[in-house]
Amino acid sequence: MDEILFRNRCVELIDSIQQKSQGRQIWIYGAGRGGDILLDVLMNADINISGFVDRNSKSIQRKYGFPVVTIDGLVTEQIYLIISLMSVDVPLIRRCVASGFGDNMCVVALWNSLDWSEEDLEYKGCEIGRYTYGYRSFLEYNLQNVKSIGRFCSINVTARAVANHPYEFVSVNPFFYEPTVDTSQEIFAFPTGLDYFKMDKLIVIENDVWIGINAVICPNVKIGNGAVIGAGAVVTHDVEPYSIVGGVPARHIKYRFPGHICKKLNEIAWWDWSMEKIKENFEHFSSPEEFVDRFI
Repeated sequence: MDEILFRNRCVELIDSIQQKSQGRQIWIYGAGRGGDILLDVLMNADINISGFVDRNSKSIQRKYGFPVVTIDGLVTEQIYLIISLMSVDVPLIRRCVASGFGDNMCVVALWNSLDWSEEDLEYKGCEIGRYTYGYRSFLEYNLQNVKSIGRFCSINVTARAVANHPYEFVSVNPFFYEPTVDTSQEIFAFPTGLDYFKMDKLIVIENDVWIGINAVICPNVKIGNGAVIGAGAVVTHDVEPYSIVGGVPARHIKYRFPGHICKKLNEIAWWDWSMEKIKENFEHFSSPEEFVDRFI
């Protein structure tokens, strides 16, 4: 599934690569599986590359006939760099920017700026807030029971929203509760016309929420602003703002900050600020105490 998702991201980049790389050599940073997938996508689109960039160029001197070099061996003025990694590497991205590729590079990874938008959007019927990433994989299997995901949320690619089977019915099989079931060329409809998945079982995720590796969010749950869902947690009940939860089923572990800080952050609702205001106040985001004193 990860490789399919990654390939789709590569395909989405094709038009942008063609527009931004004109007159420049195209190099792929990543001599692993991510680079393999991107190379295949580019070749199918008749886009040529000049080579690969990797930390370990000494051990991998050539790949598919292309040279493999370190980033220090590239002349930035002549190159368009594509960082293609199966998992994100923030220090690597920063190093590439510092090397002069900031305006002449793009990133494709299992989370990156492709996932987020500078504006709120709707994705397959779900409201998605700006600068939220990971929503595509999160909604991969269940789209009907997630109402909204707020702004600036961080969702691991292995986290999932799930839809339960109705154990309170006679049978838990979808044959008996899907809106329509096509079998033996006949259409059967649920007698009452109800759609079980939409019967007040919607998931709502507010703003600045972090959902960790392999977390599962069950139906009819609201996750409050600033909450953290620990790795492997199975969330079956509402999660309070700025609460850290974990376990199966997930239970409250602690709050991210003292109570008065959590309350004030929730009131400030910085995620509703304009991007201009957020950028003007970047320096204050590292100190919650200073932040709330300044803006409450």
